[in-house]
Amino acid sequence: MGMIEASTTVIKVQGQTVWLAGGRDNGCGSCGQKSGCSARSLADLFGKKNVLADTLIPLQTGDRVVIEIDENVLLRGAVLLYLLPLLGLFLSVVLADSLLTQTMPYRELCLAGGALLGLFLSFNGVSRHQHGVARPVVVRKLS
Repeated sequence: MGMIEASTTVIKVQGQTVWLAGGRDNGCGSCGQKSGCSARSLADLFGKKNVLADTLIPLQTGDRVVIEIDENVLLRGAVLLYLLPLLGLFLSVVLADSLLTQTMPYRELCLAGGALLGLFLSFNGVSRHQHGVARPVVVRKLS
């Protein structure tokens, strides 16, 4: 697997890190292709959220830049973001089912509560893990 590139705009500079404008129009800009484009996938992943990136290039607010991120990082992030909460949901239901007796009143309500608790804990774990994930890197300045 390789690297994915996308162009975007610097909105804030903080030393060797920069905040970049999010938005679905921040692909590579080479064409209007929407499907099968890895740069478009990167723009879709970040959506309208602003993104923090590392840079060694001196930049100013308003500069257009090209960022790069490893495809493996995106793949791991997608697995973490989508599969871990589902796994937490299902495992919490199985655990609650094994702990509750069949004749317990409101058993189904307790199972649903256990499922929601597992889902919440999984989302919380994903959120905490996000801080250690690799960030995009600014590779060149366009303007």
